[in-house]
Amino acid sequence: MVVVGAGFLGCELAASAKSLGCEVHVVELGGAPLPTMGTEVGRFVVELHRQHGVSFDFGQALTEFRGDGRVEEVILDDGRRLACDLAMVCVGAAPNSQLAQTAGLEMAGGIAVDSRCRSSDPAVFAAGDVASFWHPGLRRRLRLEHWDNAHRQGTHAGQSMLGRPEEYSPLPYFWSEQYDAMIQQVGLLDQAQQVVVRGTPGEGSFSTLHLRDGVVVACVAVNRFPDLAAARRLISAQARVEPRL
Repeated sequence: MVVVGAGFLGCELAASAKSLGCEVHVVELGGAPLPTMGTEVGRFVVELHRQHGVSFDFGQALTEFRGDGRVEEVILDDGRRLACDLAMVCVGAAPNSQLAQTAGLEMAGGIAVDSRCRSSDPAVFAAGDVASFWHPGLRRRLRLEHWDNAHRQGTHAGQSMLGRPEEYSPLPYFWSEQYDAMIQQVGLLDQAQQVVVRGTPGEGSFSTLHLRDGVVVACVAVNRFPDLAAARRLISAQARVEPRL
């Protein structure tokens, strides 16, 4: 089996297929898996999968599928051929906002909504992966592709339709389970300037705290649930910490 893409879906699919006894080869155009979770987690995930027998090709694009009635091999851009019985393409998704665009709704990398999930037409609400919502705490737009957000934001959109005034201001949260590793992220890494590692990645239990001007803005935890819970409180409080801690 060849998996194209080493994001959340690609890595989870590779782990599941390998656990079921498949031979798995992952092809990724970038230099590491799960790039949104940071380099430390990326290195850990590569080693985790390799320990289970998954092979990787980084910096490679897939140029062609070949086979007679079904896929039998894929061709990489360096000319190599990878034989396979199944190929899964996990290279991301784009919001299906064509209907909203046709209706004249404002777009912002998705359907633009305010902090109450209301679009530029006050009678139309949007939630989930397609919604680019204004986050009042972070003072920026976010479009989050994870079922946790879709579940919570959908509930909030329904409450807004009923006239409840609360703003939707979640602390972004993502998680991925691969083999015996529970990988969780709270907050956003894209504005971090410094990374502090707690624990030992080689032992399968560690966390990374991501700081900006000494303030905790995000945390990624691997099998380290207390660290994630503490990070939630620190991020919500916009707390400053000493990096050595």
